[in-house]
Amino acid sequence: MVRHSSDVSRAPRTSVTLASVRSDSALCRTCLGILAVLAFTASATLDAQAADTVPARLISYADTAAIIVPDTVRLGQAFTVTVTAFAGGCIRTGGGSRVSIHGLVADVTPLHVRHVVGDACDSDRILFPQTISLRFDRAGLGRIRFHGAANRLNSGAQPQWVVIERRVVVR
Repeated sequence: MVRHSSDVSRAPRTSVTLASVRSDSALCRTCLGILAVLAFTASATLDAQAADTVPARLISYADTAAIIVPDTVRLGQAFTVTVTAFAGGCIRTGGGSRVSIHGLVADVTPLHVRHVVGDACDSDRILFPQTISLRFDRAGLGRIRFHGAANRLNSGAQPQWVVIERRVVVR
């Protein structure tokens, strides 16, 4: 509908006056484009919130993760440690690890990927082994501190932190 100037002056201030049918269809296309962008952005945001990286669970009830560390390692050469942490529920994938080494102290945080689909997670418990490479560039008694969680992280709970320490001779 096209309004003439006499109609426009009597129109309430909250109404939108369109000059032609052509601009009406352009406005609809613009609105649809904006809605499509908003829907895509909202969908991407929901997907990002559905998966996140969390620290591995090193303690589960009365059980502690199996941590295998060699007794002695060579100075300047890489060696591996294995952490068999607890997973299950919404955690089915490893997420790598964070490693920081300062002198003879290594801080290691094994990571898992929590992927929530829907409103619930399985109530199973699985063991999840991860092998991590370390290297000390100084001789002496090395300390390896494994950082992780002591609670289930399926429902978005904040981690209850725990640190388990092992020692290794560096020659």
